[in-house]
Amino acid sequence: MTTISLIQVTVVIPAADSADTQVVLATSAPVSSSPQPPSSELTEPVPDGTTSGTSPAPTGTGSATGGEGSTDASETLPGTATATPSATPTPLPIPPASDGVPVDSLATLGAALDGGNVQVFGQVPDAAGRTALIDRVREATGGGVSDRLSIVPGSGTVGTDGFVAVLRALGSQSRATTVALRTGRLNVTGVLPDAATLEQVRRAARATVAPASMITERLAVDASGQVTPAQVAAQITALPGLTFDSKSASLSAAAQQVVQVAAQILKGRNDIRVTVEGHTDTSGKATTNLRLSRERAAAVGKALVTAGVAASRVNTVGYGETRPLLSGGSDYADAVNRRVVLVSTVGI
Repeated sequence: MTTISLIQVTVVIPAADSADTQVVLATSAPVSSSPQPPSSELTEPVPDGTTSGTSPAPTGTGSATGGEGSTDASETLPGTATATPSATPTPLPIPPASDGVPVDSLATLGAALDGGNVQVFGQVPDAAGRTALIDRVREATGGGVSDRLSIVPGSGTVGTDGFVAVLRALGSQSRATTVALRTGRLNVTGVLPDAATLEQVRRAARATVAPASMITERLAVDASGQVTPAQVAAQITALPGLTFDSKSASLSAAAQQVVQVAAQILKGRNDIRVTVEGHTDTSGKATTNLRLSRERAAAVGKALVTAGVAASRVNTVGYGETRPLLSGGSDYADAVNRRVVLVSTVGI
């Protein structure tokens, strides 16, 4: 069992008539031979689409164990500029439930909502589970549902009920919204029509994931339904990490569906760029992990371009094992750290 000493957990949740939430996650003390500098990545979009909070400049350099050289090596697709590395992530606390719940039993699900259109993606164990989940989402949202689920025998289902409850709370009028549930963590990002909907979503999220530090919320209220480029970028960044087979850079079926969702959002958005970040767990050699993270990020970048996203708006970067979210070598920590994520920014 991995032990992490928490320094502080603070969750500040304002009254229902406020559109902003400040969530300060605990800074843990990871066991690592290469301490990571602190970061302030958790920022909340406010109703005008701007962001509160700042992130420190990335270090941009470092040496991987084994003499690979720079750990922030990036790759660009034809016609692109060099990727700008994001700030080093703040290590996250392990949810108490993970002590008694095998990571393989936790659901991996996501949804992208815009008005009455809902795209549902993630993993379900069988065809029956797929049909049942789509029916539940359709009933919960009252809108058209695009099924992008992948059947992965043995995939987890713990948290599915809460996932559907959050979608029900969001309703059919939320815009530029992403709901992502993975490894016991919930991310909800989007633009809601009113404060009442905001409070319903918060209640559903708290009932789905505990403690509250496992919830990342970036929600804004705007009755006009207008969406800013920053809010669309946040929707893409909130998509769950893409998965790969062990020691492989070939996209899984579930990862391909996330790419399709991202591409659909990005098409026609000449004001948004995306950097594909590859990360691995700490198993294996650091040099091998660095190379694998680059290859996986490049595979996702190429898939986005193939799906119709302009190559000039896609960059890729591999970090190997140098930016873990959790310390330790448990199955749970490995599952959290093994990720390829899309980081979107506004820029011409």
